[in-house]
Amino acid sequence: MLRPPPMMKFRIIVSPEHEERALEALVKVGAIHIAEPEEAEAKAIPRELRLIAERKLSIEDLGIDKVIVLMEAIGGEMREYIERAREIHHKVLRIRELQRCLQALADMKIKLDMIGRHEYTFVYAGTVDKEFASELKSMLRKNNIAYWSRTLDDKVLLVVSGVPQQEEKVKALLGQYGFRLLRLPEGLDPDPIKAKKMLETNERRLYEELANIASEMITKIKESEEREWMRRASLLERFLEISKEFHQLATSVENLLEREKLEVPEPLKRALERKIVAEIISVDKLQGLIEQLSSILDSLRSEYREISAELSTLHSLEASMKELSPEMRKPIEEQLSKARERLLELADKLSSSYAEVCRYEPFVAAMRYMKGTVYKLRIFRRHYVSIIEGWIPSEYAKTLEATIKESVPRIIDFIIARPSREDRVPVRMEYKGPMKYLLALTLGRDIPSYWEINPTPFFTVLFILMYGLMFGDMGLGPVLALLGLLCYRSAKPFLGISPEGVKTLGVLMSLCGISTTAFGVLYGVAFLKEIMKPLLLSPIHDIFGIIRVALIFGIIQLILSMVLNIVNGVIRRDIYEIFLSGRGLAGLLYYIAGINIAIVLLKTNFNWGALLEGDNVMFVAVALAMMVTVMLGPLYRHFEEHEPIGACLMEGLVEFLELLVAYPANSLSYIRLAAFAIAHEAFGLLAEALAGMIGLIPSYLFSNILVLGIEGFAVGIQALRLVYYEFSTKFLKGGGILYRPLKSEILSA
Repeated sequence: MLRPPPMMKFRIIVSPEHEERALEALVKVGAIHIAEPEEAEAKAIPRELRLIAERKLSIEDLGIDKVIVLMEAIGGEMREYIERAREIHHKVLRIRELQRCLQALADMKIKLDMIGRHEYTFVYAGTVDKEFASELKSMLRKNNIAYWSRTLDDKVLLVVSGVPQQEEKVKALLGQYGFRLLRLPEGLDPDPIKAKKMLETNERRLYEELANIASEMITKIKESEEREWMRRASLLERFLEISKEFHQLATSVENLLEREKLEVPEPLKRALERKIVAEIISVDKLQGLIEQLSSILDSLRSEYREISAELSTLHSLEASMKELSPEMRKPIEEQLSKARERLLELADKLSSSYAEVCRYEPFVAAMRYMKGTVYKLRIFRRHYVSIIEGWIPSEYAKTLEATIKESVPRIIDFIIARPSREDRVPVRMEYKGPMKYLLALTLGRDIPSYWEINPTPFFTVLFILMYGLMFGDMGLGPVLALLGLLCYRSAKPFLGISPEGVKTLGVLMSLCGISTTAFGVLYGVAFLKEIMKPLLLSPIHDIFGIIRVALIFGIIQLILSMVLNIVNGVIRRDIYEIFLSGRGLAGLLYYIAGINIAIVLLKTNFNWGALLEGDNVMFVAVALAMMVTVMLGPLYRHFEEHEPIGACLMEGLVEFLELLVAYPANSLSYIRLAAFAIAHEAFGLLAEALAGMIGLIPSYLFSNILVLGIEGFAVGIQALRLVYYEFSTKFLKGGGILYRPLKSEILSA
């Protein structure tokens, strides 16, 4: 399966009183993938406010007015922080007004120390509303009073000067038109420009203080949410604790029954093995059930202790009275019989209560998990809604819709939609039987995103082929396959490897064993010795032949990687990746042209002039054109996505250098396939050399064990490196998330 099964995104918005019903409905469906609690928690706080608190977004870029709006939208218990924020907002607005006034004074060449009363003159500076400015200036002219003015948005800065005899008259006149004196903070430099810079420093300090308030608010919100969550979760936690205590008591009773050689009641067996049909219970009813079960548990535990102690005492007495006659031992046996009857009665009572716990435990565990994924959104300042988001396979979408509409009395909004390319969609990677263990090859590299080809089939085939090409041996191949089969069947932990890891290793070894056998037939080699005429070639006798095979294999593999990257670009509708990148069509054409150029140079003993003859000119032209295309290709992002031109040009330079250096290096890297194939047969020569000293059979036995253990491991590492580095880096971006349905996360437990 090259593409993951389609997923649908859902969002449910309900009022908080219906939140439990919505969660119950989701648990019933079970196939949903929900966001992790930490992801959902972040959505309760406006993203911009969170970025400001983390100093990843500046208040200047967002705008202080927007910041205040975001803070006021939170409201509630945050009133203290909002008041502090409003106070800072007021100070910032005042500073900005003063900055405009200072700039105007600088334009009029008026120093700050000129403003005020002097011995022979006075100078007033202030603002007046724009609607009164013209009339006021007219009155000042009529009274022969000097003034200077500058328009500032909806106000006018006015500087008035006169002699002391005019001062009272001027003050009265200015007062009539609402003139407001310019009040500057103390300590400012007389130069308006320098004073303005001092105010800018004060403004930045206020921004930092506002960012600190945002950080404090977010911390307070999280603490408040955590308290609310803990309060609501404690009920679910308590039930799960009671379930654990019931299980411990049931296990103790089972062990005591077995020691007394009594049959464990079938209901108790089913409960211990969790063979109970799961049922749903509302959280409201859970409180009463917990109180009831807690009381029953205390009673049963006390009764178990009494019976256990009584049986222990009676067994001690029975042991000490073995020498006595049956008549004298009869009272003890009767008491033992009664104690065992009480034990069976206790087991029956425990079975009933424990079965009830088991019925609800999966649902409560699921609810406990789900609770952390719900986040609140404040609307209309005083009201909250509960929002649940997640993913569901498209085949279950109608089931989810029907269950939600049936279970929740009032739904504010319910949406099921196809994912957009900006979404991080969970990926279903499903294989059955032994094939599922091959996923380890892909997951060891990265989780492919929803918008990429699943590389598992390609990784598997290439890894197995390269392993066989390097380790071709029709004798050691079946041995390797048999060892792999044993690993898969035994699945026992080995050298710190988990049972699942051992199974994965077993499947890979078996497949590599088959590939090794096939290439052994092509090479005519068994147990390091050439036993037949090679059907393809003998690596040690035809070194240039095996190098040629290795390079051709590498070229095909690199071309395949670029084709897959083009396919991924089509899936993502990424024009740049499809046509312009060094791993797209431009890179592919360059690589094919480059291979042809390399072949021409090798055939002509590096005669560069041969490149200008016949069809060779076309290959040179294509290579040069594609190099320019790749270098300038990132500019597409500048024009389409408005990325900085400098970053685009730098990316183009890196892509250009990769064409020149990485592709030839990647191609030559596949020579290691030939090197290990030659080395494998060279070990056969070593065995022959040792045969004269220790004998033919011991020599070949020692060499084969050495090769199987050391070379077999080294070849696997090399094959993995070629798959992960040379091949996958050309098309696999990764960064995906695995689909984890609620059933597999919780209910199956």
